[in-house]
Amino acid sequence: MKNSDNPLKTMVSPRTKIDNFFLTGQSVNMHGILGVTIGAFNTCAEILGKELIDKRLKQMIKMNEKK
Repeated sequence: MKNSDNPLKTMVSPRTKIDNFFLTGQSVNMHGILGVTIGAFNTCAEILGKELIDKRLKQMIKMNEKK
């Protein structure tokens, strides 16, 4: 059960003990639409690496600023 008073205590890592099996969605990080989005980014970061995700996000932000 999620606890809004201590959200770090109820977070679940997207990485599991089973190779190539990851968790994502609102139950992993936070509830609701924002939780699904953040959970998806966290899972992608576990698979691809945080540095690559950060780099791609910065590229997209720069591209959208030019428009």
